[in-house]
Amino acid sequence: MKTPYIEIDVHDFSSSSSDDETKQSQAPRSLFPWWMLALYRFYISNIEQDKTYTSPVHSLPPSATTRDAIIWLALYPLRRERPILKYMWLALTTFVVCLLIHGWSTRVAYYFHSSGPRLRDLGFMILPELSPEYKVFSEILFNFIFIGTIVMMAFHPQRARLFIRLLFMFSFLYLCRCASFLSTGLPSPANHCHPGAQYYDPPRELSEIFFKFSTTMGCGDLIFSGHSLHSTTTVLIFTKYVRSVPARVLWWMCLVSMYLLIIAARKHYTIDVLIAFYFIPFVFTVYSDRFEPWLFNDVKKRRIVEKRRGTALAV
Repeated sequence: MKTPYIEIDVHDFSSSSSDDETKQSQAPRSLFPWWMLALYRFYISNIEQDKTYTSPVHSLPPSATTRDAIIWLALYPLRRERPILKYMWLALTTFVVCLLIHGWSTRVAYYFHSSGPRLRDLGFMILPELSPEYKVFSEILFNFIFIGTIVMMAFHPQRARLFIRLLFMFSFLYLCRCASFLSTGLPSPANHCHPGAQYYDPPRELSEIFFKFSTTMGCGDLIFSGHSLHSTTTVLIFTKYVRSVPARVLWWMCLVSMYLLIIAARKHYTIDVLIAFYFIPFVFTVYSDRFEPWLFNDVKKRRIVEKRRGTALAV
C-alpha cells in the first residue's frame, strides 16, 4: 500500500487517476492549504519541464501544517535541482564580471563618442519622432517584458536552470555587445547626445570611466541595443517555457512594439535593433543545443548510470 504523500510534479498534475484521488481524499484537508497546491498545479500545467537535470524530492506528508507547506513549496525547486546548483555560482560570477566589463566599456565608448548629425536611417524615415512625454512608453514595455519573465522564472519548478541560462546568456551577449560598439563608433541619435545638449556629460578622467555609471544617459554604445538584448533574451526564455499561446503572442507583440518605440524615440538606429533581433535567437539556440548539454554533462552522465542501476539520487 502506497503512502498517501503529495508530490509536486507536472506528470502527477496532468493525470486524473483514481490513485491521485485516493491520495487527496486520505489527506486531512483541514490541515493542508489545498488552494496553494491547486494554484501551483494550474501554473505548472502551463509551463515546460525537462527532468534531465533534476532529482527526486521527498514528498510532503499529509499531516503537514500550512507553515510546513509554504516552506516545502519554497524549497522544492532547490531540492529538485540540487545536481546543477553548483553551476549557479559559476553563472553569477561570470555575470558580475561581464557586467562590470560591459559598464566600463560603455563609459569608454562615451569617452570616444563624437557628437554629430544623425545618420540616414530607414526607420527614422518611416516612423515619426515621438514627443518627449511619449518616449517613456518603450521603457514601460521593457519593464513589463522583463519583470513578467522574471516572475515566471521565479515560480518555475526548474528556476535554477532558467536563471543559469539567463545569466550565461547575458554574460556572453554583454561581451558581444562590447566588441560591437567599441569596434565602430557611431554618432548617437538620442537628443541628449547632440552637440550642446544639456545632459551631454562624457567622462573626462580615468576615474569617471570606472566609477561613474549611467544606464540611460550614455552615448556611443549603439550596436547592438541593450534594451533589445535584455528583452529579446527574456522573451525567448518565456516562449520556450510557457505553453500558453495567448501569453506567447502577447510577449512577442510587446517586444515588436518596443522595437518600434525605441526607433521612434530615436534611442537607437534601426540596425541596432535589427542585429539584436536576429543575432540573439542564434545565440539562444547554440546555448540550448550545445553549451548547456556540455555544461551539465556530468549530471546527465550520472543520471544515465543511476537509471541503469535502477537507483535514484538521495535528497
